[in-house]
Amino acid sequence: MGKTYRYDEKDGKVYYAGFLIRARIKSTYNPEFIFQNTLTSKFKNFIRITSQRSGQPGINANEYGSFEIFIPNKEEQSRVASLFKHLDDTIALHQEKLEKLKQLKRAYLQVIFPQKGERTPRLRFADFSSDWEQRELSEIVERITRKNKNLESTLPLTISAQDGLINQNDFFNKQVASRDVSNYYLVKKGDFAYNKSYSNGYPWGAVKRLDSYSMGVLSTLYIVFIPTRVNSDFLVSYYDTTSWHKEVSKHAAEGARNHGLLNITASDFFKTKLSIPSSVDEQEKIGNFFRQFDDSIALQNAKVMKLKKLKEVYLKKVFI
Repeated sequence: MGKTYRYDEKDGKVYYAGFLIRARIKSTYNPEFIFQNTLTSKFKNFIRITSQRSGQPGINANEYGSFEIFIPNKEEQSRVASLFKHLDDTIALHQEKLEKLKQLKRAYLQVIFPQKGERTPRLRFADFSSDWEQRELSEIVERITRKNKNLESTLPLTISAQDGLINQNDFFNKQVASRDVSNYYLVKKGDFAYNKSYSNGYPWGAVKRLDSYSMGVLSTLYIVFIPTRVNSDFLVSYYDTTSWHKEVSKHAAEGARNHGLLNITASDFFKTKLSIPSSVDEQEKIGNFFRQFDDSIALQNAKVMKLKKLKEVYLKKVFI
């Protein structure tokens, strides 16, 4: 339903689209205090309800301006504003650290895995010099088609390109799986799954390992497998690269996409070829290296989420 932003003169000259609602806070009020009011659940509910007045959701300037807020004296406004400004600055700082970690990981993925036409990566751990080998996926993994016939799990999972295999309810805020999940795949911790759905930044779908739960259920539209002759952590890192995209594109029917799904069969997916180190030790070192990266990213992301939740609590308690 839209969001309120506060423009700062240090941002330089900006241009506004005609449909935006603009306002200038009167000098007798603290702009930061007013701005933080627009981030409260009370204000968001007001916008949601007001904008649904007709079949075409929207809100005009008069309606936006009719929202009533409680305002203390100028000194208390300043103190409240300073509190939230400090929180926002802290969140931004930790968010920046998180983005830098992600960027650094992406940079390492490009040099620790061979690029197109290369037999060895540009950056390697000491004591490894052999060329990497080409392996068909079917040679190093085993497909899993076990069904949830005995209802061992009722946890519906989905694959998020960003967050991996997660609870459907957390991702969609609802369950999209059927009530009867006995015919779904039963996926256990350590299993991999390929989501053929493409999304922004993930044109050939996503392959993720189940790490967060002991087991769950997946639609049979997914392709599920488990590593047998390759290090599992290495495989996680490999599918974080784009190296596998060309192989999938070779086997997917050209230009054929059905309801957001790539037209590639399970048998063709397992024919895709990977470039992997011949040494299991090198696979393990690469896998451990990126696992530590993922742990650091997860820890930093947890800090950001904790700060955001803390701010939500303050927004509820500080404003009336």
